[in-house]
Amino acid sequence: MTTFKDLSKKDKLEHIWYYYKGIIIFAVIGIIIFTYLTADYINKVDYVFNISLMAGSVDSAKEKTLEQGLTKIMIGGNPGKKRAGFVDYQLVLTNGKLSLDMTQTQKFMITLNAGTSDLVIMPEDVYQDYKDKQIFVDLTKLSSFNSKGYKVIDNYFISLDKSTKIKAVVKSTEKFYIAIPATAKDNEKSLECLKYLLK
Repeated sequence: MTTFKDLSKKDKLEHIWYYYKGIIIFAVIGIIIFTYLTADYINKVDYVFNISLMAGSVDSAKEKTLEQGLTKIMIGGNPGKKRAGFVDYQLVLTNGKLSLDMTQTQKFMITLNAGTSDLVIMPEDVYQDYKDKQIFVDLTKLSSFNSKGYKVIDNYFISLDKSTKIKAVVKSTEKFYIAIPATAKDNEKSLECLKYLLK
């Protein structure tokens, strides 16, 4: 009777594959998944400051450049995996008016309720929809806010007409406004970022 140790290398491999192929395949898939998840976790970026940007179209390259500048201002010179960045909300044209569709509206409301949006940038049409909902901070009640040099509207919004940074990112002829959500975790940081965007 031939034992396993008497088999040739080729026959040993065939024997192992025949009897253990299920286990081998399962183990290889497990290793691949584990490697992918580990690499994803190690390389994961931690967005600690978020700006909700509502627009019809955005220049992604210029948005990334602005994110790098924001990260330096908001986090410092050695941010590690921490970042300041944009969360884009795609607007659709409905009856000649830019608005958030149902999915984007839900996404925005979840972000607001979770307190993960530090600033909101929106065009005129969306501003008209949200201006009376009182979900933003009254800027005039922030002791560190000086309205000089800013075009403040309804105490809650600031016009971005003079922001070359935002105009470079958003490809639109619409007027844009910026506001601090009432659920933002750090109004002072939001003000700091707002000032940077309006320089």
